[in-house]
Amino acid sequence: MIRLRQGYGGQARARPAFALRASAGLVLLLCLSPAVAAAEERYVLIVSGASGAPEYGARFSAWTTELANTLTHRFNLDASR
Repeated sequence: MIRLRQGYGGQARARPAFALRASAGLVLLLCLSPAVAAAEERYVLIVSGASGAPEYGARFSAWTTELANTLTHRFNLDASR
């Protein structure tokens, strides 16, 4: 649909209604697309704090170990870094 809009001097100019929708869609698409990581090095910091009780300490320790193993084996991160 093309809307005619009265310009200066009484001249009508064509203004496509889809231009605004198309540009808004393009901006939305660019915002939602995943960013490409250009960095070659990846770092992970696992923070494990005070557990409060012995049963929680064992659980948190197991979770920390499992997370570290997943990062090193599945995602191929170097454990020495």
